Amino acid sequence: MMIPGAGVYRSSNNGKTWTAVNTGLPDSSKVYWFTVSDIILFAGTNHGVFVSKNNGDNWTNFNSGLPDSIKINRLSVNNTYLFAATSAGVWQRPLSEATGASRRQVA
Repeated sequence: MMIPGAGVYRSSNNGKTWTAVNTGLPDSSKVYWFTVSDIILFAGTNHGVFVSKNNGDNWTNFNSGLPDSIKINRLSVNNTYLFAATSAGVWQRPLSEATGASRRQVA
């Protein structure tokens, strides 16, 4: 679960209790958008895109090619790509890229 401006939370008991899972996200992160592809989680923040491959236990920067500290307005997964809408345009990354790879501006 994502709470806008408050980070990412996870429940293991059908929502009775929630635990913050923000390790790796900058302290001042505000999460604006969240999407999932298979078992990969993506968080769109005021510091760009972050990815988790372990159910949110740890987050890593997935911003290669994006301007520093850019707010992600929306994330979308389509086939094998992740799209990020920002004030600077729309960016795409292949889902197969887990860490620092090139990006391509599409709009």
